[in-house]
Amino acid sequence: MEDKDLTLNEAVKIINSYFPDDKPLFVVDGNKFKASSSDWRERLKLKEMETGYLKMERIIVTKDVTMEDIAKRIQYFTDRANEIHVLISKDKAQAKREYIKLCEEQNSEYNELTLAQNKQIVNSLGALRAYRGYFGHLHFIKNTYDNLSWNLGEFSQGQSWFNVFGKDIED
Repeated sequence: MEDKDLTLNEAVKIINSYFPDDKPLFVVDGNKFKASSSDWRERLKLKEMETGYLKMERIIVTKDVTMEDIAKRIQYFTDRANEIHVLISKDKAQAKREYIKLCEEQNSEYNELTLAQNKQIVNSLGALRAYRGYFGHLHFIKNTYDNLSWNLGEFSQGQSWFNVFGKDIED
């Protein structure tokens, strides 16, 4: 990477270029750098997740997990799958790489839910049983370019099951 000295205005312009449809994230007022709105942190975090720089926190198997936590995590998987699906038309190879990362992420969490050491807590907490059920409704087929849309769609299918049946699982 080439070293380059940027002015404050140039640096802010580069950052704001990632928010083309929104108002700018930051502004320069005189010689001061400041946020353009009070929601800048939330907007930046959403952009980081959207671009794959930030993954939503994984669910840790504890008695404190709520159905709301599970719903948010499932929404993350669905949103990320939808973003990757859009990428297929622009860069199929990159979309496949991103799908593989997402699939590995969900495999890791499903593995945690099925470990013998976690069996008692997962079986005793409705939210974790629902989360395990969500993963049980993901049916991926051979990982090829032709199957990429199908496999990404499985995240929405699993979320549909969760929204209809999973949210009603009680402790």
